[in-house]
Amino acid sequence: HGHGWIFRQVFKRDREGNLLDAKNAIVSSDDPDRFKKAVHLNDIHLEKGMHCIDCHFRQDAHG
Repeated sequence: HGHGWIFRQVFKRDREGNLLDAKNAIVSSDDPDRFKKAVHLNDIHLEKGMHCIDCHFRQDAHG
């Protein structure tokens, strides 16, 4: 249960899992500012202020 984590922390990556910047260059995993340099993939639900419960009701979430 990710509590929305997937919508907030999704970054552009290559096939090997390396973070990518706006020019598709690899951002070093040692760079302390790597998450500022990497492209953050925004989620439309988060942008609109929606939460999981806006689409997923009790039956979806709890079986």
